[in-house]
Amino acid sequence: MINKDDIIITLSKWKKNELSKEQVKRWAENIVDNNIDILPEYDFDRLIEVLRYLENLDMNLVIKDDIDNCINFLQSKKNLKQATKEWESYLAKIDYDYRRLTLRNDPFYEKYC
Repeated sequence: MINKDDIIITLSKWKKNELSKEQVKRWAENIVDNNIDILPEYDFDRLIEVLRYLENLDMNLVIKDDIDNCINFLQSKKNLKQATKEWESYLAKIDYDYRRLTLRNDPFYEKYC
């Protein structure tokens, strides 16, 4: 069983360099690919959204700078519609061209740069 706190703990460990980006990606892939039960919470859709974002961490060019946005989205007290709007607004503001440029020499991301 997985819940919001598990995702936040994993993200926090990545932020503190206790987990690598590769480990976070594999962790999220394992949950999604193996249909590991997600505890029914009011924010189930948020959990799935973040897990799918992380399972494609390399393709989405997710970096540590994005961790706080993930956590804020998961912890938001706003309704799903408003929280999702803020989540998508953050993602839309990312300069992906710049990210591709800065990440292109990282073997983890280079396929998507």
